[in-house]
Amino acid sequence: MSITARGCEIAIRRIGRGWDKSTLAKQAKLNHSIVVRAERGDAVSAASAKAIADALDATVFELFELSGRSTTQDSVGYAQ
Repeated sequence: MSITARGCEIAIRRIGRGWDKSTLAKQAKLNHSIVVRAERGDAVSAASAKAIADALDATVFELFELSGRSTTQDSVGYAQ
């Protein structure tokens, strides 16, 4: 599964709080480079997505897009 950030939404919420990227990183207890990647719209780990969402009082689903199938779905066979 891929977790891709909605970078503009993250930036809007961060700026709305008067935070710079370093402040968001500190609030989320993440490295500054992860916040930069998220605001660029890159993929991040599930833990990073949750930390950013929590710091911005948002849900992961508001700030990130989930794509791909899970391992369980991939391993399910269908009879033909």
